[in-house]
Amino acid sequence: MSELIQNSQERLSRLTDFALKLINGENGTQLIETYRNEIYSISPIETMIVFDTLLINGVPFESVKSNVGKLLNVFYSSIIKHEWTPQQGHFLYYLMLENRAVEILMKELQARTKTYAKDSSELHKRNIFELIGKIELYEQHYIKKENILFPYIEKTFPQFRCLHLMWSFHDDFRRSIKNLKVLLTDKNANSKDVHKELGVLFFVVLPVIFREERIIFPVAQRAISNTLWNEMLQQSIESDWCYIEKPVVSKISTSVEN
Repeated sequence: MSELIQNSQERLSRLTDFALKLINGENGTQLIETYRNEIYSISPIETMIVFDTLLINGVPFESVKSNVGKLLNVFYSSIIKHEWTPQQGHFLYYLMLENRAVEILMKELQARTKTYAKDSSELHKRNIFELIGKIELYEQHYIKKENILFPYIEKTFPQFRCLHLMWSFHDDFRRSIKNLKVLLTDKNANSKDVHKELGVLFFVVLPVIFREERIIFPVAQRAISNTLWNEMLQQSIESDWCYIEKPVVSKISTSVEN
């Protein structure tokens, strides 16, 4: 057992070393070759620990945040091997239904953005503005994570600080929606500014879904008890849901479908 613990600690140390060196600008190709054994076998829980360790060790928050995408691109092929699906009726099941719905809206936004690129008329600006209003409702998804899910994760993993990163991305979403509503109602707004802010929104919403469903949700599902998941689902009934019918509370199992 002690050997297993030591091996695990050595893996995490090497993964953290890799992440720190990548953040500090060392050659990515060489780093991946040096740490390939750990990179191509990293798990969701190890991914969370790496980000948390960086923060605990004093790496500036903004440096970690700005490199989350780069690090997860490297870890991607390993992370997606960890398939999981929450049972129907699970709190996470309903959160993921909201994700599927907003993905449809984001796909529609992508199409409208392409149209706007060809013709930046007020008509197309209004069309995008109306769609942004629907996407804004997705904040309800983040609120449930912040007010219901995160407190339970923090109790389960009191040493973790990486949820602060996720909360920061939620705030980026809120800021981007606010900026777009201003730009899309300003007749003098530059179309390049609109496109730039639309890009910001795309690079918040879709990556956050990946981070939820491939890292945070599966780690939480395996670590938190059935009783507590039922508590969360019960609490969620008092919350607003976006795009889906409010869940019906029933006792659930934490088993997953692979």
